[in-house]
Amino acid sequence: MPVVCQKSPTPKYRQLANLLRSQIVGGGLAPGDQLPSEAQLQDEHGISRITIRQALADLEREGLLSKVPGKGTFVQKRSHVDRITRLTGFGENVAALGMEPGYRVLRAEPTVIPAEIASRLHIPPSKGFLIERQLLADGDLVSAHVSYLPPWLIRRVGSDALSAESLGQGSLYQIIEASGICIHRADEIVEPALASAFEARKLDIDAGELVLRVTRTICDPDGTPIEHVLMVYNAARYTYRTSLVR
Repeated sequence: MPVVCQKSPTPKYRQLANLLRSQIVGGGLAPGDQLPSEAQLQDEHGISRITIRQALADLEREGLLSKVPGKGTFVQKRSHVDRITRLTGFGENVAALGMEPGYRVLRAEPTVIPAEIASRLHIPPSKGFLIERQLLADGDLVSAHVSYLPPWLIRRVGSDALSAESLGQGSLYQIIEASGICIHRADEIVEPALASAFEARKLDIDAGELVLRVTRTICDPDGTPIEHVLMVYNAARYTYRTSLVR
């Protein structure tokens, strides 16, 4: 591995970060590999530990490294998911990246839909259906979703199709479309936030870490709401990406 150049005008911490990043991207350091200790890096590159820590902190912020207390610094597993601006489900996004989607069903049951959400579904406050799931990419927890479905959709889809067993195996959108309902468009709000204690437990992160909160209402071609869903994503593992055309 090349070493930090003492005479370069580029700051030494940035040189080290660039060298380690090149190894990670190029495959020289694989996901799960442990980095050399600070003492080893200090001997190899002739730089201070403060400089080393600054470089490692930069790479950690980029999501390339993670620190395990008492064990060391490791190359982060590649479980970062890009959300593209086509109306797709989480499983489709994950599969498109060559990763395996996973679903943990926490609740799948009839419920009284709150008035605010009922208004978004264009129905009076009434019984509907609640689905609460954790979503994973290659076994890593990325997101937690709470979906509300109107009564007419439950009758159309059938309660068996919305069982915990069925929802634990695949995409809710595929289940809805299999009943002949067309998912056409969605209105969506994306907001950065600091994780509440409740959200942190759902995502297995610390309270106060950065998350993305997403509120989405999907509709059929006639504009009839099909689902209203509240989603929270671990921002270290999820990026909302869009292409804009002038």
